[in-house]
Amino acid sequence: MVGSRMRIVLLTSFFAFAFAMLFLALVQNYVHAGATPLLPVRITSITNTADIQSVVDHEIIPSF
Repeated sequence: MVGSRMRIVLLTSFFAFAFAMLFLALVQNYVHAGATPLLPVRITSITNTADIQSVVDHEIIPSF
């Protein structure tokens, strides 16, 4: 059985690790978002509506 002090140490370590991983993910996301700014997309005209294909529903078959 784990003692109360050891339980506190384990929980503190776990939350510190989880917070560090979340912080690193946020930093990477911030750095990556700043490196490649995306320009807005504007559709100017559609010449022929018959060229637009409808969305086909696909069935997902599990492979297990």
